[in-house]
Amino acid sequence: MSGEHDWLSDDAKHRVERAVIALEAKTSAEVVVTVRQSSGSYRAADLSFASLLAGLGLFAYVYHPAEFADDLVPPALLILYGCAAFFCAQVAALRRLFVPKSALRENVRRAALTAFHEQRIDGTSARTGILIYVSLFERSVEVVPDVGVDAKRLGAEFGRAVVEVMAAVRGDGLSQLERGLTQMSGPLSRVLPRAHDDVNELPDGMVS
Repeated sequence: MSGEHDWLSDDAKHRVERAVIALEAKTSAEVVVTVRQSSGSYRAADLSFASLLAGLGLFAYVYHPAEFADDLVPPALLILYGCAAFFCAQVAALRRLFVPKSALRENVRRAALTAFHEQRIDGTSARTGILIYVSLFERSVEVVPDVGVDAKRLGAEFGRAVVEVMAAVRGDGLSQLERGLTQMSGPLSRVLPRAHDDVNELPDGMVS
């Protein structure tokens, strides 16, 4: 799986832009790819991990047969707590263990809908904007279409392309995202063909 730095590199931005331009050359749909490091604040997870380690430290103080200087125990536990919270905040895999999966999904969904409106993807003339929102910490992708993009008319082929895109951050990374965008071009070009006077209303480059 591609690391977070791969998604935010200059090469990644160029690849995404090329894929979006190629897709929009065949359809009037407007696709925007937004990549964010995180979609929520997970300080509570850091504090949960810190509390766990501090609790273990206190347990060791009480039950370990060795003698400890009582005056040093409170500051030692406080230092352990702070270091543990900082460490958890730096290690994404560890931090995710202390966040409910439902909270991860809800944060990404909420952030994607917010980005959809803030980036004016709902403001195209034909309401054919599609947001592909990638959230790296949560390892999740949300695809948010506007009302002018009818998933039923686009059919199963478009559904498979959406699944491919949504699995990219847990799978082959950018390569899988590119494949998904390519797969979208077929059904989008049939249902929403590009007009000769089509105007590009949204940016093709990655929004980060």
